[in-house]
Amino acid sequence: MKRWLRWGAGSWSDGLRLAALNSALAGFCILSFTGTLGGLALLSVWLKSTKGDYQAYIPFPVPFLLALYAATFIVAWVLFARRLTGSWRQLLRTAVVGSTPFFALCLWGYSSVVWMLLFGDFNAKPMLVASVWIYGIISTFIFLAGVTGIVLVPIIAMRSNPHKFE
Repeated sequence: MKRWLRWGAGSWSDGLRLAALNSALAGFCILSFTGTLGGLALLSVWLKSTKGDYQAYIPFPVPFLLALYAATFIVAWVLFARRLTGSWRQLLRTAVVGSTPFFALCLWGYSSVVWMLLFGDFNAKPMLVASVWIYGIISTFIFLAGVTGIVLVPIIAMRSNPHKFE
């Protein structure tokens, strides 16, 4: 067990470490997104009740959240990849194994979209159409995060430790 905990113990163990990191990052994204959504909904209700203005609302900060997520992911991947060692193939295996949480979430989101398309009544529920688009877009962003992790982690590891790969 102690051998598994060491850095550079193998591409599979490093990949599982990266999968744990990516799972924590995905959890952070989910919690911050729902927390922001809930906080803004409560703040909008409070503004409507205190001011009496039913037009008062606060827009959802999608660009800010996307920038926050991108910065958080890149910093976490750089800090993780700087400690990796191994050949190009081992680093690629580590990145692929580490990105599986993103691909699992992506497949879950796309399956939700398919479920809504197959069993949803689009004539009766206009919000269902919006839900399909939102789920599809979020699933695509998750897929792009997984692909970006697969591309960036080996490149960062190779560039930050060139003497380890000679």
